[in-house]
Amino acid sequence: MSLYSVADVKQRVDHELVEYLDRKIQRAQSIDPASEQMMNEIKTFIMRGGKRLRPYLAYVSYVGSGGDGIDAFFKSAIALEFMHNFLLVHDDIIDRDEVRYGDVNIAGAYKQRAQRIDPTHYGLSNALLAGDFEMSFAYDAVQNCSFDAQRKLELIHMLNEAVWFTGLGEQLDFLAEDETNVTQDMLYKIHVNKTAFYSIEAPMRFGAIAAGTDISISAFAEPLGLAYQITDDIIGMFGEQEETGKPVVSDLAEGKATILSLHTLMHASGEDKARFQQLLGKVDANDTDLAEAREIMQRSGSLEFARTQAQQHIDRALIELETVRLTDEARQAIAELVAKFTNRSK
Repeated sequence: MSLYSVADVKQRVDHELVEYLDRKIQRAQSIDPASEQMMNEIKTFIMRGGKRLRPYLAYVSYVGSGGDGIDAFFKSAIALEFMHNFLLVHDDIIDRDEVRYGDVNIAGAYKQRAQRIDPTHYGLSNALLAGDFEMSFAYDAVQNCSFDAQRKLELIHMLNEAVWFTGLGEQLDFLAEDETNVTQDMLYKIHVNKTAFYSIEAPMRFGAIAAGTDISISAFAEPLGLAYQITDDIIGMFGEQEETGKPVVSDLAEGKATILSLHTLMHASGEDKARFQQLLGKVDANDTDLAEAREIMQRSGSLEFARTQAQQHIDRALIELETVRLTDEARQAIAELVAKFTNRSK
């Protein structure tokens, strides 16, 4: 069969998400208005943004591994989107962010509704619950698709592995904020666990398992995940809010450890380094601070270094892609998607 485009897959996944979430909203109506409101907030959050790249990777892997029964696949593949959004919600709690996809996230929405208790605590508590609900939806979607029982168990195991590795990477990322000597090796360990596995390896193996097989793709997924995260970090520092979906000053204000900040601290001149140390982690950083930090990063060669690193990882991933056991058409579709990854930071 001819492969669907990214846009086609997004449209199909969005349709399945809306159908699933509408059933949850209807069921919540019989419990309490607050329950219905929570389901509506989850629906609004999920449907506001997201490219559905993880379901797309799973779809290409499914078809490229000989899968058929496309309806059953899409009903199971929304599990990847629920898992992704559950992780985003909890990541925003850890980062104390209140904006995602260009608008207030679930924590931010509930914070605005608080009446008697601390608004921040009210928002974060409801967001925590929303994330828990979304993870349950992921398992529920697999459980209720029409695949046989053994295949469902294997897909659930794949989801468990993704949450496990991402959780470990998230913890290392958080602990790095309190670390005075973060190294590039430490950063890459975070990226491999937090990004590469759940964004690349898990979706592609999910698709292969849904097709009744499995594939070995760590050698491809790890460099691609590194390139994806480095590119995200470049956009997070040098992009615009319309592109990032959250305030672009966030990474600077949080003092986020990235290959950009690490290279700048190692290679900036004495005066630039001292000033950059003042700016990195400045909780009330503004656009002027961001512009100054960007200039220091560029003078130190950090932006060019990060772009070079991302391209080197892409090159390695494309070499490894040739060894992945998929059809030629599937590998070509993934290679085209990889090219789009790199172009995001140009």
